[in-house]
Amino acid sequence: MPGYRILVIEERPKERIAYTRLFESLGFFVDAVPDGIEATDLLFRNKPAMILAAMETPNVNAEELLEQI
Repeated sequence: MPGYRILVIEERPKERIAYTRLFESLGFFVDAVPDGIEATDLLFRNKPAMILAAMETPNVNAEELLEQI
């Protein structure tokens, strides 16, 4: 699926950067945010093909985000 967009939701900057670099090296476009509120905005604007989300993130966790989708 190279060329597709991935949304990464990870509170910790070190892990967020690592995921971003990994997926970009595989040819994906990556949006990476620290919490569910920022993710919600990007989700509907950029329409990612895949979401990688930590279960517990500030404001809106992965389960709540899935319910919104």
